[in-house]
Amino acid sequence: MRKEYQYGKRIVGRVNSLLDTFVILVCICVAAFAGNQVFNTSYYPPIIGGERITLGQVFELRNDVRRRSFDNFSWHDLGSNEALYHNDRIFTDKDSTAELEFSSGNRLKVSEESLFKITQDTDGINLNIEQGVVFATLSNSSEAFVVKVGDQIYEIKSDSSKIKISTDGKNKELSVLEGQAKVRLGNREETIEKGVRVLLTNDSYTVKKSWPSEFTPTDGKLFYLVENNQVKFNFNEDVEKLHLSKTKSAFENGEVFDVTNNQIAIKDLGQGIYYWQVSNDKEVSTEKSFEIIFEEIPTFENLENESRLLVGQEKTIYTQSFDSIDFFINDEIIEDVDYDDGVLKVNFDEVGSYKLSYRNKSIEHPFALKSKSHLIEVIKAPEKIVLKRPFNGEEYYFYQKDLVEFNWETADLPEGLETYLVLNGKRHLVAGQSYKIPIEESGDYEWSLEYYFNGEKVSASDENEFSVTFDNDNSALENGRKVVVKKPGDMIDLTWANKAAPGERSFQVEISKDRSFKNIVQEIETTEANTKLLIKELGVHYWRVKNESGKFVPPVKIIIVPPPPPPAPKIKKIEKRVEINQLGPIVGRVLNWLIPVAHAKDDIVLKWEAVNDVKEYRVQILDGDDIVVDEKVKINRYEWKDYSVGHFQWRVSAIDYWNQESEFSSKEDLIVTKKFGGAQGINLLSPRHGKRFKKDDVIELQFEQVRGDRFYIEFSKDRFFRNIKEVSLGKATSYRFKNQLEESFYWRVKAIEKGDVIYSKKRRIDIKKEIKENRISKSKPKLEKSERDTHWFVGFSPELLTYDIISNSKKLEVDDMNLISIIGGYKTKIKDYDAKFSLKHSSGVVFEDLAFNRTRLGAQVLSPLKSVAGLKYGVVTQVEYRNELSVLSENSIESNAEFYLNLAPSLNYKIGKVSAELNYFILNYSGLNFEVSYEISDMYQASFSYEDFSNSDIESNQQSMAFNLQYNF
Repeated sequence: MRKEYQYGKRIVGRVNSLLDTFVILVCICVAAFAGNQVFNTSYYPPIIGGERITLGQVFELRNDVRRRSFDNFSWHDLGSNEALYHNDRIFTDKDSTAELEFSSGNRLKVSEESLFKITQDTDGINLNIEQGVVFATLSNSSEAFVVKVGDQIYEIKSDSSKIKISTDGKNKELSVLEGQAKVRLGNREETIEKGVRVLLTNDSYTVKKSWPSEFTPTDGKLFYLVENNQVKFNFNEDVEKLHLSKTKSAFENGEVFDVTNNQIAIKDLGQGIYYWQVSNDKEVSTEKSFEIIFEEIPTFENLENESRLLVGQEKTIYTQSFDSIDFFINDEIIEDVDYDDGVLKVNFDEVGSYKLSYRNKSIEHPFALKSKSHLIEVIKAPEKIVLKRPFNGEEYYFYQKDLVEFNWETADLPEGLETYLVLNGKRHLVAGQSYKIPIEESGDYEWSLEYYFNGEKVSASDENEFSVTFDNDNSALENGRKVVVKKPGDMIDLTWANKAAPGERSFQVEISKDRSFKNIVQEIETTEANTKLLIKELGVHYWRVKNESGKFVPPVKIIIVPPPPPPAPKIKKIEKRVEINQLGPIVGRVLNWLIPVAHAKDDIVLKWEAVNDVKEYRVQILDGDDIVVDEKVKINRYEWKDYSVGHFQWRVSAIDYWNQESEFSSKEDLIVTKKFGGAQGINLLSPRHGKRFKKDDVIELQFEQVRGDRFYIEFSKDRFFRNIKEVSLGKATSYRFKNQLEESFYWRVKAIEKGDVIYSKKRRIDIKKEIKENRISKSKPKLEKSERDTHWFVGFSPELLTYDIISNSKKLEVDDMNLISIIGGYKTKIKDYDAKFSLKHSSGVVFEDLAFNRTRLGAQVLSPLKSVAGLKYGVVTQVEYRNELSVLSENSIESNAEFYLNLAPSLNYKIGKVSAELNYFILNYSGLNFEVSYEISDMYQASFSYEDFSNSDIESNQQSMAFNLQYNF
């Protein structure tokens, strides 16, 4: 029994030991987790302690904005584009703001020094505002903003409004800045409009009229301005004073301005958040705010001297390099512009005057400044150039150097357009509709015309080929010369040698169809050495001319041939949805005759590219192997009237003036389907139009099947769906894919129902670019290190000191003592005051072996003088520990350490990189201290100082000059 008892005791002891170890390990894990939560600065999305519900996303941040999740003990920096979760607490520090967007599209702008918590309630987003101001832009009434005051729950809804919610710690106030919103408490609901504010208390809410009820700028307005700016205030009620401050409680702390005729303009305001109130002898308004960010006005880089373009002419415009821009024509934003990294390409389809401007498009710059407008005059483009002579394939026969006359057709040309004739690659500036060029050599030639506008080629004709032969040995009679004639009625040139002066004698020209000239078909008399022959038919012709001796020269054989057959026209696939009459043939014809517009069927027009030098086209429409249409038309379009629904093919050939027919074009589809009144039959569900995604996001497209047997998703980068990518879905009504695009695109659904094609409406998906900066907005200007609110500095300074003192009725003088000084300090900003703390130690040797030391500990506080830009005033206090020399005897000098306290008013004036400072000390060592400094770079600063001090108590005077080199970090 005893052994069993001891054995059981050992078991119990071991269990207790293991239990203690387990408890210790649990405590260590809990401590490690708690320490990690407290000291870890990285943010992790909530995964424990509550449900992970995504409510929205960070849209824009400026300066110091932090977040604390429900499962974190410490605050963490909030980054751009991060998700917002249920139970997140958000805090904005001084001069810091945040813009948040919720899934419904509603937005919040959080002002500085604000603290609130967001949670997901049944009816919407709960804003538990503990301090500060929140501006909300409401665009979706399906989601409410819920504000709790004590035990009361207020619901705020709107489809289109901007509201402000502020708190004084106990009660909250709601103001409608734009539009109208509904406020609901229990069963009580009221519509609040602009100019009204609502006090939300633990008991109920009270509606009051705002004073003034209308004003600008709107509360919470963000201005992007240049440095030389002005902000205009306007009021609809009598206002006497404007109180403006960089801190809250503007009525008590702000600068006061007189308001005249209920309006005032304040100029040259600096960057930052401003608070303002207005007052008269009866009332003081509630406090409002606005924010100013400095920004340069963008410019066009290559539109200084150009103001005219042609219709259809593509123009490359260079802008400042932004990731994306808003491009304005006549003050309207143009979507889908061709823009890439500072290069903008535009063209205009209509004649007129256009005012162009642009601005940076960025989530950090929602209201960026627009460039100055530039006026562009768009004028009519020249019509297509038609070359006449020499036509393609024409041959010239000369017996000596001669001129070739070039002819073309064109309409009136706009001013500033230059025409160039290009002959075998050489350009000739021409005018009118003809030009002559001397030809000296046999050979083949190519010619064309080109139009230039503003130094840029804007149009060019086709090329014509012709040949020139110099022949004076009568070989033309045997072999003949081919002459290409485009059409009956054209004329060709006949030329011969003439030794006499023009007009002195006449020539007789005969044309025959046979070499013996038995049958003369035409006779021509002329005094020139050339004539024109009218061509009526193809074949062999002979011509001869009687020379100056009255005899005919040997005849010349010419062979009139047609040009090569024309090329086949180019056509495209056509898909047409038409309205089909459901009336009977007799009733339909009667109604079409009585009311042709109301009951006419839709037109089906086939168009193709025109072919030069043809008289007509043959159009064929095929249903399988059967030809249902075979007609000839004079122009490059055909209107098919007796059509029916179905899948056809069509083709076209060209016929020239000699009845030579080209080959048929390739067959293209001609699909005729019923029209169902737009997008009836397909309802798009998600995502909504304009929803933003990022690259690599998974996107799911969903739609509702009302009609259709098979479905396709069509994607396009342009809203007209000129180029599409099609994905077959079968009978599925959703499509899920991983996005690989970095730019916005459009999508729609195509449904097939018993051969009929139905299209849905189109929607756009926006793709957001990644933003590397995730804490500080790009809009915050980069400050030089010497201008930052807070920085340390060190410096080195050689100094030349002159010193005299009267001691024991004897005057001691020290001339030009060399001191070496080491300086260090700290500069910061406390509210609106500049503070600087410095320590300067100087040391040197006097009389070869006597040490001289001086240590100064100083503090300076400066405040800007608002009436003078760049000027600051304040006070300097200084504690000095230094050696004072005294005369013991003629050969003995003593050095003693002394403490001095000093005080001085201070002035500082800065312009550009140069600043000057003046201090006048009034205690102990009193006198003037003057310093001029220059900022060499963002880290280095040089300065020169001079001081003249005297101490009447010990009858001492000193003057010093010093040069200082300072490093900022």
